[in-house]
Amino acid sequence: MGHTLSQALAHKRKLSLKLYKYMSPELAEKFIKRPLLRITPAFCLNDPFEVSIPQVVLNDMKNEIIYGRESKFENDLNRYMLSHGIISLSATNDNLLMWSHYAKNHEGFVVEILIDQNDEFSIFNTMHVPKSSDASLCKVSYEENRLLPYQFDVNSFNEARNYYYATKFLDWEYEREYRFIYPCISATVLILDTKNLKYNSVVEKLKLNPPEVSAGRYREVNIKMLEIGWADAGNNGNHQFYNALIDVWLDSKENGAIFLVELSSKAIGKVFVGARANVNEFERWFKCEDTLSDVNYYCYITESYVNVMEAKLDLDNFSVEFSPFNVADSVC
Repeated sequence: MGHTLSQALAHKRKLSLKLYKYMSPELAEKFIKRPLLRITPAFCLNDPFEVSIPQVVLNDMKNEIIYGRESKFENDLNRYMLSHGIISLSATNDNLLMWSHYAKNHEGFVVEILIDQNDEFSIFNTMHVPKSSDASLCKVSYEENRLLPYQFDVNSFNEARNYYYATKFLDWEYEREYRFIYPCISATVLILDTKNLKYNSVVEKLKLNPPEVSAGRYREVNIKMLEIGWADAGNNGNHQFYNALIDVWLDSKENGAIFLVELSSKAIGKVFVGARANVNEFERWFKCEDTLSDVNYYCYITESYVNVMEAKLDLDNFSVEFSPFNVADSVC
């Protein structure tokens, strides 16, 4: 029995994956108060080759399509792929370049995200993730060129799409990236800029009610509640709602819409404060009780931080070391 139990525990550890999200201090404050992750569209990614298929591969694909439908196929494929965004994570929490590039020169923090590989999308508080979508968690591969490593045929459409969702040039290898390919229609929160010139057209398309006068510049929309409203209206409301949401997503470069998904508190492990962070600010954020988060970063009973670590520079090596967060021992 002991042997069986040890095997089961080993299997559980194997199916459990720890990944990391680097954040600037501005994003860290927002995340501590409410754990939202952005679903990033292709045009916002820092690699201009992201989520695009080389023309030579597209031509091979179109050769497999019934004559006369090639243009429609390419348009439909682009719309389908571009209706998915990226949530980028890393397999490492101590990469110096990552701390500099994505955590504002070591001033931000890194969140550990605990993923059950039996149910990868359970880390998100979302109503559903369509099985018909390309939704997946994949490990990014790093290659020297962009062409498929195999001969394309009619049976490899899905494989080819997945290849271009998760393949980057070798120069990016230091990131050790994993990424969620995430459908925009499974977002939970939508942020709209009321000063954007296209704001009113988005309101009309999504059939939003007028906001309160004191709502401020940025308007938050609960997508779950909005979807329920469309469904209650009948007339194939869900399908129409998804199409409207995809239209807003595809035009988000112009309309400024930001799509977010809420992370389950159970998926949040440790957090790591940067070596150059303003620890007094982080202390205030960790102790703040006016939040929408279920995560407790500080225990008032024991007067100690919970799963909060801080990075310190190892001055003898090019590295950082982590120890329990302690404001008294830190230097701002």
